[in-house]
Amino acid sequence: MSKEKLMARLAKLSPEQRIFLEKQLNKNESSIIPSRKTNEPTILSFAQQRMWFLEQLEPGSSIYNMPFLVKIKGEFNISVFKRCLNEIICRHEILRTTFLSLDGDLRQKIHPFMEIDFEVHNLCSYSKDTAEDICSSQMKRKAIEPFNLEMGPLLHTSIWQITEDEFLVLVNMNHIIGDGWSMAILIEELSILYNNFLKADVANLSPLKIQYADFSIWQKNWLTGSKFQTQLDYWKKQFKDVLPVLDLPTDFSRPSKLSYKGSNELVKISYETVQRLKELGKSEGCTLYMTLLAAYYTLLLKYTNQEDIIIGSPIANRNHREIEPLIGFFVNTLALRINSKRDVAFRELINKVKEICLGAYSNQDIPFEAIVGELNSERTANNSVLFQTMFSLEQNIKKSLNLANVNMDFERFETDTAKFDLSLIINEHDDELICTFNYSTDLFMKSSIQQMAKHFVTILKVIIENPNVQLSEISLLDDEEKRKILNGWNNNKENLSSMCIQEKFELQVTKTPDAIALICENDSLTYRELNNRANQVAHYLRRNGVSSGRYVGICLERCSDLMISILGILKAGGAYIPLDPSYPMERLSYILEESQLDILLTQKSFMSRFNEFRVDNVVQMDGNQEINEEDTINLDHFVDLDDLAYMIYTSGSTGKPKGVMVPHRGLTNYLNWCTQNYYKGNGGQGSLVLSSISFDLTITGMLSPLCIGETVVLFPEGLDLEELGRWVQKRKYSVIKLTPAHLELLSHQVSEEDAAFCTDTFVVGGEPLLAKHVDFWVKHAPNTVIINEYGPTEAVVGCTNYIVKPGENYSKSIPIGKPIFNTEMYVLDTSLQPVPIGVHGELYIGGVGLAKGYYKRPELTAERFINSPFDSNEEQKLYKTGDIVRYLPNGNLEYIDRIDQQVKLRGFRIELGEIESILSNHDAISSVVVNVYEENENKKLIAYVVPKYKHMMQWDFLYEYMKKHVPDYMIPAKFVVLEELPLTPNGKIDRRRLPKPIFSGDDQKFVEPITDLEKEIAMIWGEVLGYKKVSMKDNFFKSGGESLLATKFISLVRNKLKIELPLKIIFEVTTLEEFVLIVKQELELEQDKELIDLLKDLEDTDEMMSDKALSILINHQE
Repeated sequence: MSKEKLMARLAKLSPEQRIFLEKQLNKNESSIIPSRKTNEPTILSFAQQRMWFLEQLEPGSSIYNMPFLVKIKGEFNISVFKRCLNEIICRHEILRTTFLSLDGDLRQKIHPFMEIDFEVHNLCSYSKDTAEDICSSQMKRKAIEPFNLEMGPLLHTSIWQITEDEFLVLVNMNHIIGDGWSMAILIEELSILYNNFLKADVANLSPLKIQYADFSIWQKNWLTGSKFQTQLDYWKKQFKDVLPVLDLPTDFSRPSKLSYKGSNELVKISYETVQRLKELGKSEGCTLYMTLLAAYYTLLLKYTNQEDIIIGSPIANRNHREIEPLIGFFVNTLALRINSKRDVAFRELINKVKEICLGAYSNQDIPFEAIVGELNSERTANNSVLFQTMFSLEQNIKKSLNLANVNMDFERFETDTAKFDLSLIINEHDDELICTFNYSTDLFMKSSIQQMAKHFVTILKVIIENPNVQLSEISLLDDEEKRKILNGWNNNKENLSSMCIQEKFELQVTKTPDAIALICENDSLTYRELNNRANQVAHYLRRNGVSSGRYVGICLERCSDLMISILGILKAGGAYIPLDPSYPMERLSYILEESQLDILLTQKSFMSRFNEFRVDNVVQMDGNQEINEEDTINLDHFVDLDDLAYMIYTSGSTGKPKGVMVPHRGLTNYLNWCTQNYYKGNGGQGSLVLSSISFDLTITGMLSPLCIGETVVLFPEGLDLEELGRWVQKRKYSVIKLTPAHLELLSHQVSEEDAAFCTDTFVVGGEPLLAKHVDFWVKHAPNTVIINEYGPTEAVVGCTNYIVKPGENYSKSIPIGKPIFNTEMYVLDTSLQPVPIGVHGELYIGGVGLAKGYYKRPELTAERFINSPFDSNEEQKLYKTGDIVRYLPNGNLEYIDRIDQQVKLRGFRIELGEIESILSNHDAISSVVVNVYEENENKKLIAYVVPKYKHMMQWDFLYEYMKKHVPDYMIPAKFVVLEELPLTPNGKIDRRRLPKPIFSGDDQKFVEPITDLEKEIAMIWGEVLGYKKVSMKDNFFKSGGESLLATKFISLVRNKLKIELPLKIIFEVTTLEEFVLIVKQELELEQDKELIDLLKDLEDTDEMMSDKALSILINHQE
């Protein structure tokens, strides 16, 4: 190539590419690693320090075992094979190394000789099937057998002879002495030595210039140089912003501490696809690794809806020729932070990933743990530090297996462990790719990972067909999945009656004229009487200009006139606007002014409140002689299903309520569903109404009974909710519609014996329903149907429901179920693409039940009621709910949260509902709500709790309880005890009325160590962290501590106080004060053990000495 062409190519390189190229060219000129002069215990490499630390966190664990399996068929010489292993152990010092802690400083000790850990199991006497079963069982146990880092050996080999010429060889090493590259070296050297020893007695391996311990010393010196600081600055720049936490949708709630139990799901990528992926990468100057990493990022983006994602990836880190032939733990971890918009083409993403990778490669020498320490990233017991997912592309090392006279097959032995939430390990195998999805079984079900693996393959197929496809346009779903989600689960068409509610009511009057239609305290009306009085109101309204499209306000307490007014307005053809009398006048004033209603129906006690407002006609309903003189016959009906039935004002993000316009079509559809599904005919009679009329939840109990001859029972306005239990025991109802808060309240008011006689059916809505809300009723009223109903006002009361199943384990909130008649549910991402089953997305609602929009808010209506992307008819709208949900595998929907209710603290995404659910499961808590309190840009979680037993509700008590169930970042900063939670008139929790928490003093207030033990431990604490002044309220990690310092601190405390103390304690406590308390308990336990031992010795002595002599011995020791 000419100089000019070469210069032209160089000119096109990015800065990162130039650095990477320069580093590769200078590889041979890198500083030579010297060989050490002594065999004294030496320091650990950074990678080894990290591994030691992780092993101390999980002592006795097999997470970092590296087993691999060799299947051999032929004339296998076991004694020669053992000799080969011994030769390799002699050759590589790291294979005869153990690890120890000297006064808190870690050292690796190289032994001059170490006997190989070698086992042979001859199973030839068994049948082949039996032998394989025995071998499989023993092999699984051996693969997860933990290594003792202090004692060694850290390499183990087991051989099972199945038949005369069939063998299984399991080689297992601890990660602290090796990595994937080391496995390849071990296998290659085994092959060379085995074949040489069979032919001649010569090893014939080139001598090693240095050993792993030499690298450890060199690395420490390198870390003090300018290159270290340059690379550190690069990584600090990468992670300068708030670090994202990968929020994959899980099947199970994240435990407070992960068990590291895992499993694997495999999927193959065909030869043709692999070749096209390589061609795609080559066209962009990218490796296969970069292309696959970009595809994996796309999968994660689709599953989490997060653009900013950190993916861990191993790198060999063998940048010096001297270390290439060494067995040892050289592999480093690169934390690759990828942040891409959804509207970029995949081709652009590949190039972005290429730049990120090249930048990382150029700064790969700095150990991962050094970066973590510098960033002071918080390590928790239930989440990995810095990233939660790994990606790797591994070369096939089968080619290096070549033993004489045998056929061999090599494979990685899979253990049931997972270091991260999710890892994707891709192996090249016979021109195909084997993708292994390793996942935590604490978090995911097998079926979810199978689906994820399938969708990864889908992404690969899409990008090779169209590399210019935008990320937002990549659909993970195949045709079958789309049909199921878009059509199958929305296949609920039902003929919609053309009769509106007032017409259905009049039809029912003809069927049951003398049946009781309404009860309010001591007042009751038959269907005929209710119809006559409603007709009188309708005639009055019609005479005063009310017709289709006109609004009439209702400001009445729950009384007979309320029901008469609603029916009268509907009969007249108008739409009613409910106004809660308990609302502040400011809110009522706004609704009256905006709606410009023509007539307001109210009662005598409220008349004076409306004198100052512009309302043409304020009508007093009680004792109104003019209305009482109107005709009682039915009116002619000219109302269409598309005419408005009512308009309800709901709270708005602007602080001003917004009017939701609901037509008869949606109301009719909902009432059809109610009458066919909520009334079971199990002996109950009547529907109890106890919520505010301005809450559409009341429509279920007020209007659906009147369509089928049931009775509406109004809970008296003047009664306190404390009377609810007594009221429901007066009779057994058919249906009670209420909120979860009401249902829980009722469970405390009704006896276990009476629970089964309250109602046939509870319909619960308004807020997420948790298992605790229904436990009492499932246990003591098993035949009572409990229906969880979901529906925003914009979709008419309820549009999905789910029947609670006794015996079902609801680990999260109870599902909201499936759509009702003529209703569609779509779970979509931000690009309006349907998301896979189990993946979180925003819920969009379609069908006949939608409101017409917001009154006088065309912009907001257009924003929230969008054209359906699944229907060419522009009149078909979808309502954008703002609710995050997901589909469960059985087609039920699960409510997750509001889009605007997600909380982030210390970089972690927190669902307040999860904390509430855990707290509510405590037997001492009656009800709870968790809120975020922010002051001076400092956010804190505050839990407001209502106790069952006031004497039990101490803050420390709850803190210890939560510490057992959630990570520290999810524990509320304060627990505020209330007599009751403030509720809105609709029975929902009123977060705005939660009191401001009072903090007794500054959290950072200095607390002096007082006792000798406190002073002693504080001195060690300060010595390790470099502080002269230490407060008992100090947090180790917030004060600059990190994993290695934690290891040193614990070691010094152990040695100073002569007690056994596990490393993980420092991660489980929040302050020095808590740590001292645990140490004190441990010291007391040690003293108790000494006293027991002494007592035993004295009892033995007692048999040989007189009581007098023994007493003198005890009381006169000097």
